[in-house]
Amino acid sequence: MKGKVVTSLSYGVPCVATPIAAEGLGLVHNENILVAEDAHEMAEMIQMLCINQPLWEKLSKSGLLYYQEKFFIRATKKIINNALSELLAT
Repeated sequence: MKGKVVTSLSYGVPCVATPIAAEGLGLVHNENILVAEDAHEMAEMIQMLCINQPLWEKLSKSGLLYYQEKFFIRATKKIINNALSELLAT
């Protein structure tokens, strides 16, 4: 499911996820994702996103930026280059 979270961020679609789906991605609740503990809370958060345009836009922009910084090909190349540089330096 983590791939689906990252995919939604890559399209600028705000994401409401379970703690397990968001685990390990470094995402922050109410900053670049919404994390719901149960189905009722998830439904409330989805409804809130549908009626709260500023929240939708905030999560859309910050989620897309997070994707670009952490998962976009340039970010991946940078991580790989840094790791290789560290290995070659030792």
